[in-house]
Amino acid sequence: MRWEEPYFNRISHRDNALAPQRHHHLDEWPGLFKGDYHFATAALTELAPARDWLQWTTNEAEQGLAITAPPDLQERLQQLPREVRNSNNRYELCADPARLKQAIEQARQAKEEDETWPHLHHLWPQHPIVDWLVDRVITRFGRHRAPVIQSHSLQPGEQAFVMMGLVPNRKGQPLLVDWQVACRQPGQPFTLEPYDAFVQRAGLQAGRLPNPGVNSSLQDLQAALPEAVARMRQHMVQRQAAFAGEMQQRLQGTLADLERLQAEQVQQLEFRLEKQLAQVRRSQFERRSRVIRRVFDEYRQWVEETLSTEPEPYLQVLAAVCG
Repeated sequence: MRWEEPYFNRISHRDNALAPQRHHHLDEWPGLFKGDYHFATAALTELAPARDWLQWTTNEAEQGLAITAPPDLQERLQQLPREVRNSNNRYELCADPARLKQAIEQARQAKEEDETWPHLHHLWPQHPIVDWLVDRVITRFGRHRAPVIQSHSLQPGEQAFVMMGLVPNRKGQPLLVDWQVACRQPGQPFTLEPYDAFVQRAGLQAGRLPNPGVNSSLQDLQAALPEAVARMRQHMVQRQAAFAGEMQQRLQGTLADLERLQAEQVQQLEFRLEKQLAQVRRSQFERRSRVIRRVFDEYRQWVEETLSTEPEPYLQVLAAVCG
């Protein structure tokens, strides 16, 4: 399948909050795998089932895996602190909290001359090795392509497209992410269904759906794709308009606070210099006020770029599902 919408390669979790606010709670996002360990194992099996170019082992009982980093992964791991990187490029990851806690405690009790960093890494989506696995698997689909899944839980002839809509700010950072599924019965227009509800209805779970290797509905799905994308675009344009209005209110309030704070800074500067000679006071006031103005101008620009949204949402077609 092909599509012509601009898209991002991947997003690791659902985030519908307004940046840069903090999250006090993140809902569990439904995935296609039981957990991070099962995803990593499936990804490794897909990439190197014969262990020819990639050496790895797994431990089902302990929810752990070990992997020898190939050259491209070694380069990516350079972002980690030196004490975290292994000299032989062999890394052990674990998703079991009890084992991780034990490894951390052992590292704490180690002598100063011994290794004081836990030998186990946390197996979770934001670990660089898991991030590398995701990118490696995505590239196997090819550019502007998406997988097609057959689900016997859907009605015969039903078509569905799993899509992600994203509203970025002027810095390219995602502010609003919305996962929806454009669905339709034969002869009906597309309607949107929340992703989590669709996953349950369609029974999308790794290992539960057979892969026949062929699909007779490809041409019908390809023909229906533009209409599904148009429905998702309509939804995201509406969300972007409402969201942009909310962000503009926050932006105006923040800019007003900055104006007030800058005025207070200048006033405090005047108080500190009032006892000095007029000529010295004027020279220092001009120099320090320029610094204050430059700092606040830079922060204003950062705030505007952070809280101002791009007018056009990005869309990504993640998969097609048919009955």
